[in-house]
Amino acid sequence: MMRDNHKFIVLYFGLFGVLTAIACTQGGALILLIAFLPLGLLTVAAPTILLYSVALVPLGAALMTPRRHVAVIAAAALIPIALAFVPSLRSEQEAKDFAARMSAQDFSRAAVSKPRSLELLGDGRWRFGPLDQATVGAGAPV
Repeated sequence: MMRDNHKFIVLYFGLFGVLTAIACTQGGALILLIAFLPLGLLTVAAPTILLYSVALVPLGAALMTPRRHVAVIAAAALIPIALAFVPSLRSEQEAKDFAARMSAQDFSRAAVSKPRSLELLGDGRWRFGPLDQATVGAGAPV
């Protein structure tokens, strides 16, 4: 029984290790998605599955020991939980810091104002204002 578990674990981690290596190559997962959709989807998910599987190894080892200590099992169970939450909290803080740095640059340098003008070329008879004979000119039709 233990030998069968050992074979399964080696095959499991070997398979996901190979699929992770394929997923890390440029275009590897895309080729598998095009050729064989289920294997391609598994290849895309393989790095995450492998990461959480490695994180669960200490919990499995703690549960298989003959003398199980609750503190060891609880500490081993916290590893995948921390792996799930800590990176997102850290990236959220980094995103806030980045946004603060970028918005601080908006006020650190004065805005350069450029004068804008609009020049209309005409023949001297054209004017701006209400369209009546007095403002348009004598020669222009209204």
